[in-house]
Amino acid sequence: MMLNVTNSPNVYRRYPDGLLIKRFLPEVFELKLYVSPIWFVVGLIGNAISFFIWVSKRQRGKNSSAVYLATLALTDLLLIICLFTEYLRLYLFLSSSLSVNGICQLFQAVFLFLQYYSIVLTFGFTLERWIAICYPFKRQKLCSTTRALVGVSLLAVIVACFSIFFASTWEVVDGACILANQWQNDTTFSIYLSTTECIFSLIVPIATLVFNILVLREIGHLVKSKILISRDNSSTHHVSIVRRLHHNHNSQHHQQVARTGTIKQSSEPLVLGAKHSSAHASAKEQANFQAVTIMLVILSFYLILCTLPVGIVFVVQMRFTDIPDNITDEEILANPAWQQYLRFLTAKEIIDFLCSSHYACNFIIYVLTGKSFRQHLKDILLCRHQQTRTEMTSAHYPKATCLREKIKRVDKLIPTEKGGEHKYIHRDLNCQGT
Repeated sequence: MMLNVTNSPNVYRRYPDGLLIKRFLPEVFELKLYVSPIWFVVGLIGNAISFFIWVSKRQRGKNSSAVYLATLALTDLLLIICLFTEYLRLYLFLSSSLSVNGICQLFQAVFLFLQYYSIVLTFGFTLERWIAICYPFKRQKLCSTTRALVGVSLLAVIVACFSIFFASTWEVVDGACILANQWQNDTTFSIYLSTTECIFSLIVPIATLVFNILVLREIGHLVKSKILISRDNSSTHHVSIVRRLHHNHNSQHHQQVARTGTIKQSSEPLVLGAKHSSAHASAKEQANFQAVTIMLVILSFYLILCTLPVGIVFVVQMRFTDIPDNITDEEILANPAWQQYLRFLTAKEIIDFLCSSHYACNFIIYVLTGKSFRQHLKDILLCRHQQTRTEMTSAHYPKATCLREKIKRVDKLIPTEKGGEHKYIHRDLNCQGT
């Protein structure tokens, strides 16, 4: 156990790491000491399960957002491991390999990378969902699994550029991994660090919030549009029946045309509203798309709620630059500047503790809001294997299989014109071969 309490006049050397909080904020220290393991247990188990579910072909075949969610689960899993390492050092005072040059810098780079990457991944799948809803005819091209893989890779490269430089600013002094002296009072580095933190902890979450609002706004418009179209279809269906009864003397040809128009209008599937209509979309695909959208919006709002306060706290922390370092314990308790800083430190530690829950609790959101995720988890727990439509029509199955057990056959009259005569052919909408 590492307890480097010295008689140094410098308060940070006298109380390194978590000893400062233990000495002056014992309640906060005990909170993080005894409650933090809950995040670690939930995060390790939940993120591991989430990763294996989202990375499966069953989920990736349904929506490209599974690529972002699988990457997010893996990122949060590694973050939980990093947080646990810091917990052992700061609150259990155990020696770690961070006192070795090379490992110190690598850990700081990876730790920063994972924190920022988790934030930009949230922005990534929110932007993708906005594109899928507002530009539905570009959805197949822009929101594919391949594009999602390119997206997560590009975001990783961007974040890595920031974290690699950050690694070079750390060094090992007296067995402790600390920010190098040359950077501690460097104004340029302070501005760079503040700008970077503002970009990833304030600007990116705010941009994510804006796209979330746009998604919700579009969903609201589409729901209203769907209701209006449903009413129009109902009234059109009623009028067509009255007309057929009233004009009973018309020819068989006109009756078939009227019936065809009625069937076509009433059976035309609607994908999230009028401008999303598609004659080839199934009701199951629509329901899955809407369910995933709602789940992603809830997840995104939760991550924003846990990210913005941390960014705000960091900006406020920049105010505390003139606090004296060479001061005794008695003077700290009487010094107004230190008392203000300790109050801020109390709020900061509690906010950090609460907001770090999003590294652990995404799994709970998936279970509560994701029907597909919940069903997949249930199949795993019950040791069941459920073959999805995507898997059944993959390369292993060259012809599409027609399921007739719970699916009612739907025949649709398709008018064709040949030699001036109208003829009608039947198409089975449930069974299509490749």
